Amino acid sequence: MMGSIILTYHYVRDNSNMKCITVNKFHNQIEMLSKQYKFVTLSELIKNPTNRPCCVFSFDDGLIDGFNNVLPILHKFGAKGTFFISTSVLLGKMLAAQKRHMLLSKLGPIKFTEEFNKKVSNKNKITSSENYQDYYHRDDVATANLKYHLDYCVGSEEALQKVFSKFFNEKKELQSLYLSENQIKIMLSKGMEIGSHGHTHQHLSRLSGSKLISEITKPQKILKDHFSIDIKTMSYPFGDYNSEVMACVKQCGLIAAVTVIPGNVQDSKSYFELCRVDCADLGVDNGG
Repeated sequence: MMGSIILTYHYVRDNSNMKCITVNKFHNQIEMLSKQYKFVTLSELIKNPTNRPCCVFSFDDGLIDGFNNVLPILHKFGAKGTFFISTSVLLGKMLAAQKRHMLLSKLGPIKFTEEFNKKVSNKNKITSSENYQDYYHRDDVATANLKYHLDYCVGSEEALQKVFSKFFNEKKELQSLYLSENQIKIMLSKGMEIGSHGHTHQHLSRLSGSKLISEITKPQKILKDHFSIDIKTMSYPFGDYNSEVMACVKQCGLIAAVTVIPGNVQDSKSYFELCRVDCADLGVDNGG
């Protein structure tokens, strides 16, 4: 596995205000990487170690981009991908992560913050004196402060839902944003791997006991019921985990889990703390 890397992707699309990688840039990245790496799924990387440098394309959140934009390019280069799905989406529940992405794209962090502050108590309002960029080093101050409150403040989920409902139709967005069951079946038939991203995309380190076990085992059961597959890999939602989470993941029969810690595979402490390289850090331009 020396020199192997696991890449992190979310949105792969054009003409979007979301933080995404364009389809052309994704194509160019794979073309460049094909000259150096063997393309494998995460399970293949763990189960069949090789001296040849390998590259895993991993995609979080189960977005429809994986079918519309990613799959044709992977197929062109004979590549495979590992797609991590939060299974509550298959039961008709939109993830809070996408709600805030969409609101940031539509409103920007300042307007979003104004709307958020209308929905929370005075003690949970976001103030201009705050600065949480140390927690979200890729974001500007306003976005970092907003994300911190969404992640850590009591009542933030309810406030987020109220703001989202003001600007979007959740049922409509759910259908246009995530992979459908039929699309997942097609992807599986073409050799793609489906992994877990938790059931409801929660911060796992804040859970314990039966709640933690449920968040890890529900995706295994749902994906087994829907697609007759045994899930062996996981991506920690928000990259959030601790020793109890790792122990539970192992106990539930998974063989590997990826983080958002930057680095190559050999930099990882274990198969349950696998480092990844963000696609934005590859340094490949759009090529026209």
